[in-house]
Amino acid sequence: MSVRYYIHVGMNRPTVNMPEAVQGILEQYDVRPALQVVPANEAGTGVLDFREYVDMLVKWPSAVQADQLPAGADDEEQSDALHKERGQQGLNDLLLALAPYLKTPLIIQAATFSSGGEFDAAEEWTVRPGATEVEVKEIAGMDDEHSIVEMG
Repeated sequence: MSVRYYIHVGMNRPTVNMPEAVQGILEQYDVRPALQVVPANEAGTGVLDFREYVDMLVKWPSAVQADQLPAGADDEEQSDALHKERGQQGLNDLLLALAPYLKTPLIIQAATFSSGGEFDAAEEWTVRPGATEVEVKEIAGMDDEHSIVEMG
């Protein structure tokens, strides 16, 4: 029986100013998972949210500028290769491009787990309103020599 790995991605729903401008920035990128701006209660603001599709295959968060993708038909293999090569830098660039429009911090969390239920790795990206850098936290899985000890 082979081990499969599953990815779970979560995000808070940060409020943004100038939702049209933010949607314009998002359209310049192929973002995984896809993001969108939805209307907020306060006039002139929106909320950043995942664009969900039925049977959406969750991939590790990344972004590639749309103009770098292969022209023409959807070439998933080439697109995946670009995300692997440039996706983390692209995600950082996208988050920084969104920073001037944020009213509240944007936090994205991703984790991988094996089909056996074992934790593999997790990462968290935080960008604050007006930030000039993205805060990244990484957690690597435990090996056989280490374990988490709960203090009671």
